[in-house]
Amino acid sequence: MKNKMGYILSIFLMGFSGAVLAEDNLDVVTTVTVNIINIDLDLTDTISNGTVKRKTTSPDLQGIDIGVSLIDGKMYYGFSAQSTGRAVADYSEDVSGTVTESSQLNSRSAFNFYAGYRMFQDSSFYLGYTKGTSSFGDQLSFDEAGPFIGARHTFRLGAKSSISLDASYSNLETNIFLKDDDYRNTGSNNEDGHNIDADTTGFSYSATWLKSLDRGRSFFIRLKIKDFDIESGSTGVQNADASFVGTATITGSQRITSLNFGVAF
Repeated sequence: MKNKMGYILSIFLMGFSGAVLAEDNLDVVTTVTVNIINIDLDLTDTISNGTVKRKTTSPDLQGIDIGVSLIDGKMYYGFSAQSTGRAVADYSEDVSGTVTESSQLNSRSAFNFYAGYRMFQDSSFYLGYTKGTSSFGDQLSFDEAGPFIGARHTFRLGAKSSISLDASYSNLETNIFLKDDDYRNTGSNNEDGHNIDADTTGFSYSATWLKSLDRGRSFFIRLKIKDFDIESGSTGVQNADASFVGTATITGSQRITSLNFGVAF
């Protein structure tokens, strides 16, 4: 199903890009944004022999976004890239009722490609594809990729300012690595832990205040929240001497909250 969605999305994006590049009158908008990001992650890793391991982390990161959009009348398309610095945050692991805490270095990067259509004067919808990687020290790592669909509406506050509300839905394939001294993937020689593939779905919401400046430049502030559910993913696991072979199942949630300050020109 996701492969089919990706195929349809790729046709949509290529169609939009062909239509836009066929025109000579293009507006190119570049945005540069600095971000303050909090990631609230809560995972439960359940082994079929009854062992339950819980991993949580809530790092605060600073990052930068760079984006380019091409606009031709009612159509637009473009891309954005996000990268964060490495920051130290508390990480906790609850194993059999014992909580251990340590400081881990965290980082995140993401890429987005999108195409949209303005239906009315102040409303538009868009489709896109996102790919992101998050690292929580050596304890956890995420690789996420998949399509999203959304809509945006802008409220004019005057000749030079506006507020935009945005909502989107994402359907991602996620590969999660969990450091674990006890269990590894079945048949694997990896002694560090195990990987699990899971489906991640959720909504993103944002509110943006924009102030137009001179010579086509603008300044904006954006608050964005991404709420994701990590649905049941499972994989075969075994202990070090293969005396136990079973299944690891992961569930959880992830909320990414960001405050963004940017300029467009």
